[in-house]
Amino acid sequence: MDKFAAHDRWLAEANEVLRGLAGLEACWWSYRVSHLTFQLVVNPSSGPNFGAMLFWCRRAAGPTRWKPQHLSVGRFPVDEEVSSGLPDSRFFIEDLQAGFRAEADSLGWNAHFDVANPKEWRLWRPAELR
Repeated sequence: MDKFAAHDRWLAEANEVLRGLAGLEACWWSYRVSHLTFQLVVNPSSGPNFGAMLFWCRRAAGPTRWKPQHLSVGRFPVDEEVSSGLPDSRFFIEDLQAGFRAEADSLGWNAHFDVANPKEWRLWRPAELR
């Protein structure tokens, strides 16, 4: 079995949520220098939404707010072990149409939550990825 099969299923689920929110606004939510933590939100105002948190963010480039969003998440190979402990892989979130891309050692996401409530930024991950 592929060592990344569980991650790929989890990323596919995130992409399914993002496709359902296509056309809505996306924006940078926050960046914390202490842990190189980057947060991005789709539909920050109200209604269905999506939040991504990238830990040990190595790159974030592109517009800070755009509509319509066409984001996707995934992973790509690297030559060294990354901070998350996953060998050979880093995560990204990108919108090719908007010219946005962020890359990080670790990624978490949540959907349909209160973005204004810090306690709801608990990022969903399946048990096998915790």
